[in-house]
Amino acid sequence: IGINDCTSGVRAASVSQKLWVLHFVRTSYSTLRYCVATISNLFYPKGISVGFTGPDGSGKTTVIDQIRKRLQAVYPSILLLHHRPALMGKLSSILRLAYYSTDYVCGYFIKVHPFLFKRSIIIFDRYYTDIICDSRRSSIYLSHKFLYWFGLLFIPQLRHNILLTADSQTILERKQELDKEGIDAINHKIDYLVTKKGYYKVMN
Repeated sequence: IGINDCTSGVRAASVSQKLWVLHFVRTSYSTLRYCVATISNLFYPKGISVGFTGPDGSGKTTVIDQIRKRLQAVYPSILLLHHRPALMGKLSSILRLAYYSTDYVCGYFIKVHPFLFKRSIIIFDRYYTDIICDSRRSSIYLSHKFLYWFGLLFIPQLRHNILLTADSQTILERKQELDKEGIDAINHKIDYLVTKKGYYKVMN
């Protein structure tokens, strides 16, 4: 009986050892395959990247929205970016603001001031106020209140600032590629500016 028990114990240990080795080999193989696939995906990603380019009004946003709606049933995570990945975030906005500010200050005294000295009329199709109101156009994503006070301190001021706008439905009828949320955000900032001296709101 003792010899049989000993033999059974040896066999059980041998089977257990073989199972452990088999498990180790399978786990190692799976881990290796995962590592190879991960490294391969870094250099040859399997995702799909698509870019749309065209003038305002060509329907880019409308087409993108339709594509996203159809693809979200299969791809739950779809990343939408404008122009660039925007890795730098706020720092990028501050650097861009510094660049624009330098252009406004230097350009004003080199190009604009001589005309004002001659008592000429100068009209800007968009000025610094556009940076305050439409962050998407300038890619400067900072608080509109901060941008207003920054401009008041550092940017040459125009005598009159016309804030030309319309209700969101009217603008959407003219520019179908825009979205209501974006228009409402711009109008909200315009309503903030119109309370300041030298700003006039005109509903077009």
